[in-house]
Amino acid sequence: MPPDDARWLPLAPAPDAGGTLSVYYADALAAVPVREITRLGDNKADPNIETGTYGLFSTCGRRPRSGIVRDRRRFLFFTSAWGGGRVLAGYYRLGWYAYTTSQATRDYALAAETVRFDADPLSLATIDDRLGTDYNRFFRSTRTLSGDEAARLADLLDGRPDGTDHYLDEIDRLERFNRCYGGHRYNGWGRDEPFTWAAADARLADGPPTGASTVSNASPSGWWACTASNCAHAFENRSRLRVCPSCDAAGTLAPLEEAPDS
Repeated sequence: MPPDDARWLPLAPAPDAGGTLSVYYADALAAVPVREITRLGDNKADPNIETGTYGLFSTCGRRPRSGIVRDRRRFLFFTSAWGGGRVLAGYYRLGWYAYTTSQATRDYALAAETVRFDADPLSLATIDDRLGTDYNRFFRSTRTLSGDEAARLADLLDGRPDGTDHYLDEIDRLERFNRCYGGHRYNGWGRDEPFTWAAADARLADGPPTGASTVSNASPSGWWACTASNCAHAFENRSRLRVCPSCDAAGTLAPLEEAPDS
């Protein structure tokens, strides 16, 4: 649950609120399928189980988040490749959304009122056999679920052992692994601290951006430069960050056509 902050708005789900099934990268070094924290050049921040948010610390998945807010969907489920196939790792029951300090319109962060991740995740193929569904059919990023589909998946997960604490332990372990071998918990960002609500303030906006347009979250060179007058820091990362890793300014990162040393 987010702190008492007027920038977090109630999601107010629709009467037959459905859900979204979202694909994420899981970390092969983990004992359970947490996000790929050790991904080289592109450390992952979502799903951010430690705060129960999605899109607060990452710009990935902008369009699906916008669709969730537009349609007032209640559930966000997470699936990832694990153990030879895709598994259903867990879900958020969503309660709030907020505008982000972004250079793009309709870019929201989401916050959960309930976070639940499976201690021993079932494969989508197994779920299809049990429920008569077809979730194991390939989809690239997200899949929209009806109200009935979302409720059945939530009931399935609620009836299984909760492993959320184990996921949190693994996130902390992998962050410390990064720090041991690269100097930072998130080496691409130069971030030394775990994610907490204290880091949310710079990433939230009071409302939608004025006159903003859709911008790319990718850089042709994989490099970014901060446009803040007191910074001009350049760094390498595959996707746009919400704030500059050097000066913490929000919405100031511009893609570079070429790497600085090219």
